[in-house]
Amino acid sequence: MGFGMAYATYLSNKGYLNKPGLAVLDIGSQCLLAATQDAINEFLKKHAHPQDPQKLAAEAERIAYFSTPRPGERTAYLSELLDLTDIRYTSYDVCPALKTEIFDLNRETVPSHYREHFDVVLNFGTTEHIINQFNCFRVVHDALAVGGIAMHQLPSTGYVNHGYFCYHLTLFNDLAQSNDYEIVDRWYTPSGTSNLAESGIDVRNAETPAQTSNKSSDNKFEQIPSFLINVVMRKRSSRPFSLPLELATAHAAISGQVAQAIENVSVEASGAIDNTGQTVAPGKSIPSGGLAGISGRQLAHELSRRVIRRVFPNQVPRLAPESQLLQPLEQNASPVETPAPAKQPSDNKFRLFEDAQVINDDSLNAEHHYLLGKSAQDSGNFDQAFGRYRKALALIHQYGPAKNQMQVMSSVYLTEAGKTLELGDTAQGKRLLVRALELDPGNRNALSHLEQVIATENKRDLTKHCYIFHDPQRAETIHREAVRRCLEYVSIAGVVGDVLEFGVLAGWSARIFCETMRDLMNPADIHLFDSFDGLPEYTSAVDINSYEIGGRDIWSNKMRFTDDFVTELGSTIDVHVRDRLSGVISGERIHTHRGFYSETLKQPLNVKTAIVHIDCDLYQSTVEVLWALHSNNVFQDGCVLMFDDWNCNKASPNYGERKAFQEFLEKQDRYTSSLFFTYGFNGASFFLHDRTA
Repeated sequence: MGFGMAYATYLSNKGYLNKPGLAVLDIGSQCLLAATQDAINEFLKKHAHPQDPQKLAAEAERIAYFSTPRPGERTAYLSELLDLTDIRYTSYDVCPALKTEIFDLNRETVPSHYREHFDVVLNFGTTEHIINQFNCFRVVHDALAVGGIAMHQLPSTGYVNHGYFCYHLTLFNDLAQSNDYEIVDRWYTPSGTSNLAESGIDVRNAETPAQTSNKSSDNKFEQIPSFLINVVMRKRSSRPFSLPLELATAHAAISGQVAQAIENVSVEASGAIDNTGQTVAPGKSIPSGGLAGISGRQLAHELSRRVIRRVFPNQVPRLAPESQLLQPLEQNASPVETPAPAKQPSDNKFRLFEDAQVINDDSLNAEHHYLLGKSAQDSGNFDQAFGRYRKALALIHQYGPAKNQMQVMSSVYLTEAGKTLELGDTAQGKRLLVRALELDPGNRNALSHLEQVIATENKRDLTKHCYIFHDPQRAETIHREAVRRCLEYVSIAGVVGDVLEFGVLAGWSARIFCETMRDLMNPADIHLFDSFDGLPEYTSAVDINSYEIGGRDIWSNKMRFTDDFVTELGSTIDVHVRDRLSGVISGERIHTHRGFYSETLKQPLNVKTAIVHIDCDLYQSTVEVLWALHSNNVFQDGCVLMFDDWNCNKASPNYGERKAFQEFLEKQDRYTSSLFFTYGFNGASFFLHDRTA
């Protein structure tokens, strides 16, 4: 599935994206295609929220590059573009992806908190793959706010081997008439050709259907044009979804028996047929009480709401709380009645940071953690709820029910932060704002207030500076993409564990991890291992004789900040790093381990890791890290190892991280590895595979 950048520009130029805090629902998580950097920049001029221009430009460059599909590389998502704006994006899909809630369009219904919530609903090449067309268009209708825009781009002709359905304008005209939509724009888009021969069946003459075709004479029919139909509709009123019924070619009025099966209600007939097969005169009721037929499409408009509760009386959304299940409706009840919102505790009952504790519950059922979190939330224990929702998100990336409640909680934390800041407690206000963003990275008000608080503090921040690379902007682009790819993988694949970084320096790459973890709603903790006092003494002959040390001696100062620098900073480097990163994610998720690895790794590590970022520079240090993590059973099947200095020492396998990793693989028999990807000029990431798993 793909969403061309030209359509983002179209929606923007039409003014459909101008509403502050606009909410977009993507029916199927779309990749962003054919996005030039100029087009992205023009889009961001209108819609980007205030942020560092250099960072914005770097993101635009990254997204533009990845909007072109390439073998072995993932394609950019539409959500990545909208993340740079104030537009709040959600997608429904059966496959995990960024900002995606797992949702089965065949069976599930829009939960109460999302009914008439979205200003724009996009259906770009998704519903043709779904059998239950009725439910697809009901989901679009129920999710769309009054005044909102639904944009459909779907196959219309051709596409002989694509999906289950092609669509025609008749459908959209009837949907509009049944549901009081305004069709504001519609057009066809040519999309190549389809080859009927590739479908495995031939083309036959209507007069001689038993005679197979002559390929030499009939092949002119094999190539047919493929077109997409584009329809933009505005929802003008709040009403239950109405099912159109296409009777333009019907030979007679609809049977009263069929009508009665749909709804047992007596109405005035208009040329309908009663249950005995007799025609009922216009203006006369059907004696049996069945719904009379009105010929043509007018009948469909009368019946459609009643079809819903007869056809799907007991439909149950997957993974939905009991309160969200569809119940059989009483007579004359609306089929889309919205349940009353869950009762929220009063302000004086909020326990936002009290009762903090590690949740020792290894259940692999996301719904289990969600329900316990919801119970804690309803009782006012938001801190406990946050812990439970984090567990649910770790198991299923951006698990919908938990994510929705986290957005509710985010608003509460934002409100409490405002009150706290008004009382002059900046530290607690900042902490509340950080939590608000962990709960909902799309909470732009929380982000704006947090940036203002940090700016007011006017503190020096080493974590925002790259001290190693000559081109910091390019380094930022490369490393953010590498970190994002790894975090996307472990989040979506369900590799549950913490992030461990070995080699922190001043916290630049640690900040990238923290910001990306927050933005992807990855709930992991991060462990930062470093002496925070430069490299250790060189004790291994491998390091002493390497190109970088024995030859160029490029680390002559052993990457150590001077005493005067630390004194001027006002704290040790590890304290500084943790304090600054606590403005990104909650401080309790950040663990610093100060000291050389030969000492700190003697302590037991009671964690599992999803990602290990090894920026040790030295062979000896890498050896210590790998074997310590192995002996402490920290590795797990599918975890990722990122080596930041993979190509040091002229990429020789005889030195540095390459040699240490190769020896590790050869000397133990539990783990093997395979290459994930390389990044920049110096980095490489690998999967670990557990033979015993």
